[in-house]
Amino acid sequence: AATCAESASGDSVVAGAFEESSPQAARVSAAAIATSNIEALNCATNMREPLDQRDDDAGYSNSGADLSPSPVLPCDKIRLPALPMQCKSPGGFDLVCWPSASQRRVIALNREFRSSTRIHIVTAGLLLCLLGIAASAAEPQRHKVMADGHPLALWEKSAANSSEAILLVHGRTWSALPDFDLQVAGEELSLMDGLVSRGYAVYAIDLRGYGESPRDDSGWLTPDRAAADIAIVLEWISTHRKYRIRPHLFGWSLGSTNSMLLAQRRPELISSLTLFGFWRNLDEVLPADEPGIAPQRLRNTAEAAASDFITPGSISQKAIDTYVAVSLAADPVKTDLRHFDHYNALDPAQVRTPTLVIHGEFDPIAPTEYQQKLFTRLGTGHKQWVSVPGGDHAAFMETPREYFIDELVTFFNGASNRARSEGRDPGQSEEE
Repeated sequence: AATCAESASGDSVVAGAFEESSPQAARVSAAAIATSNIEALNCATNMREPLDQRDDDAGYSNSGADLSPSPVLPCDKIRLPALPMQCKSPGGFDLVCWPSASQRRVIALNREFRSSTRIHIVTAGLLLCLLGIAASAAEPQRHKVMADGHPLALWEKSAANSSEAILLVHGRTWSALPDFDLQVAGEELSLMDGLVSRGYAVYAIDLRGYGESPRDDSGWLTPDRAAADIAIVLEWISTHRKYRIRPHLFGWSLGSTNSMLLAQRRPELISSLTLFGFWRNLDEVLPADEPGIAPQRLRNTAEAAASDFITPGSISQKAIDTYVAVSLAADPVKTDLRHFDHYNALDPAQVRTPTLVIHGEFDPIAPTEYQQKLFTRLGTGHKQWVSVPGGDHAAFMETPREYFIDELVTFFNGASNRARSEGRDPGQSEEE
C-alpha cells in the first residue's frame, strides 16, 4: 500500500492502470474510483467494434451514443505502469486505462471536482491497492459465439472435471459480469464462483447491446431475438465440451422471461429451467410498440445500478459501490428494447422442462402473486417454488447467497438424477 501511495502524487484524480489482460482488473480499477466518488464518473467504453478486432484507432462506445465531452482513447496509445498513478491524455483529461479480456477500454474522467468532493491522491491510491486484492480471483474466459452472423460474448468459469453446465442470462439493464461475477475484496458475491465451487461449468451470456456484445444494425433487442440467441449459445455449449446432460438454464428478471420463451420453443436444448425474479403478470396483455419509434441510447445511472439492493443490511456499502462502478463501466448506455408484446406468447402450460421458480421474500419486482400464477400453471410435473427469506431482487449477491445457491444445486441435482434414472436425455421434455 505504501508503494501505491508513493506512486500517486499531485492534486488531481488518480488513475489506475493494469497491464494484465484482465476484466477483473478493469472492474477493480473502476470500483476503486467509484467507491471514492461515484458521481464523478463520466465514462465511455470502446466496445462498438466486432469482438475479434482490436483498438487500433480512437475508441468509441458500443451504443453509438453521444458521450461527449468524455474522450475515449485506446490504451495502446498510453503506456502506463501497473500501479495506480496520475496520468493525463494529450487533451489534459485524467484517465483510467486498462485492457480487458481481449479488448481495451478507457474511462475518461474529465469533470472538475468541487473542493467538497475532491479525491485525495494518497487515499485513492491506497484504495486501489486494497481493492486490487480481488484481482487474484480466477478470471472468466471469454468466448465469441456467432449468432446469425453477429458476435456474442460468452463468459465461462468451470470447475475441474465438471460434468454439467449452467447458462446464466442477465436482466434488463446490466450485462453478465456485473450481475453474475461481482468481485469485492474480502467478500464472496459471485454467483459464477459459487456454482463453480459446487463443481459446475458456468457460462454467462452478454445479449446484444450488453457488455462486450455489440448492438446489431437494427439498434434494438427484442424478446424473440434474445430467445433465439440463447438457443444458439446453448447449442454451442453442448458442442464446446462433452457434458453428461444438456445445460441448465437460469434467467434473472428480464432474463427469466427470455429463458422461458426458449424453454417453450426449444425444450430439447436444456435439462432444467430456473426463473428468478419473474416480473411478468401473466394475466396482463402487453401492448404493441408505437409506430416510428427509434432507439434512445440513454445513459445508465448510478441510481439505477444501486436500485436492486432493497433490503437494509443485506449487502455491504462497499459491495454496492463496486457493483455500481463495474456496471456503469460495462454498460454505460442502456440497451434499447422493443416488441415487449412478444412476451404475450409466454404460456406456462407449454413448459414441460423441470422448472424452479425462485424469488426474494422482499422483491417488489417479482411479487408472490406473480410467482403463484406462474407456478400453478406450469405444464411440467417436476416443479419447485422457493421464496428466499430475507432476499430481494438481487438475493444471490446478498446475505441469503448460500441459501440461494443451496436451493439451486438441490434443484439441479433432482432434475438431472430423475432424467438419468428414466434412461432419458435430460434435454428432452417430459412428453418426449
